[in-house]
Amino acid sequence: MAQDRFEIHPAKGGGYFWHLQAANNEIVCSSQVYKTKEACTKGAFWVQTNAGSATVYDFTGEPEASRR
Repeated sequence: MAQDRFEIHPAKGGGYFWHLQAANNEIVCSSQVYKTKEACTKGAFWVQTNAGSATVYDFTGEPEASRR
């Protein structure tokens, strides 16, 4: 069974970035480019550990989108 995963990739021009790929293979989140692989890996682990408790703020001025 497929599952969500963080993938670390080399960036064009140097450095590294990660993206979060859902079980259906859709990329749902991507990072900035980090200078080192270590910093990139730490960033992915930070998101994995902390994102679930983050608050969503909507500054669009549009009606709130429903959750799925």
